[in-house]
Amino acid sequence: MDRRFRFLTGVLAALFFCCPVLRAADWQAEGLAPSDVITCDALHDLFAPAQRPLIFDARDKRDYEIAHIQGARLPMSDAFYRELELYRNGILPSQPDPYPALASSMAGVSRDVRVAVYCSTNCTASAELVRELKRLGFAYAQVLDEGFQAWVEKGYPIEPNPNHSKEEESRVAAFASTAKG
Repeated sequence: MDRRFRFLTGVLAALFFCCPVLRAADWQAEGLAPSDVITCDALHDLFAPAQRPLIFDARDKRDYEIAHIQGARLPMSDAFYRELELYRNGILPSQPDPYPALASSMAGVSRDVRVAVYCSTNCTASAELVRELKRLGFAYAQVLDEGFQAWVEKGYPIEPNPNHSKEEESRVAAFASTAKG
């Protein structure tokens, strides 16, 4: 496990240095106010159990399964991700609608809860998810500025999957080498 963890951390650090990162001005271009953005340091400061926000990973499920911020979860149900995979494999004729899936997964969650959402560098999925959460009444939804790679670079806690396959390791490594140019 230690070898894979070091490998994953190294790949993510390489991605951090070679990929452009969305900054505050970019988030504003995505329709978010400065108060809709939280820094890695500010989110990490909220890791005390009494203050810990709900953390969503807006990246692809496969990336989430390789590693994610400690305590993070995917925003939609497993059924949504199964249907999405069936669509990607050409079995279902249309992509599942994420908006009702999100509304369903958030049913019963207090609208007063603080929510932090992240994705990868140069990714706007987290901004879209925050906008939708706000539309659903979650006033304290925020995007993690600079994304997952910045979190890893700062050495903050992540949960790597010790059982991810060599194929997944290769996919991450291939992505990293492509991103380097």
